[in-house]
Amino acid sequence: MSEQKNDSMLDDFEQDELILTDEDGNDITFQLLDVITYEGGRYLVLQDPEDENYVVIMQEEEQHGDESTFTELEDENLLETIFALFKERNQETIDFDDEE
Repeated sequence: MSEQKNDSMLDDFEQDELILTDEDGNDITFQLLDVITYEGGRYLVLQDPEDENYVVIMQEEEQHGDESTFTELEDENLLETIFALFKERNQETIDFDDEE
């Protein structure tokens, strides 16, 4: 899943679920766990509702009105930084299993 597109309003990020469309046109529903802004970038922390252990961090690439394009974050250092920020921000509400 390299490139994703969400066709709903993303400016408010108030919905609990986002339907993302992959490069093949398949819709995939994810639970939105957090939106993190870091060094000028915007990142979505998403969880597969069918597998609570599967979390994806997406980076916003483009925004055109009510449509944004996201790509799965692949930079390991940035991924670790964003995930650490996510854990810090959500430590009171999410039980993290730190075994990796």
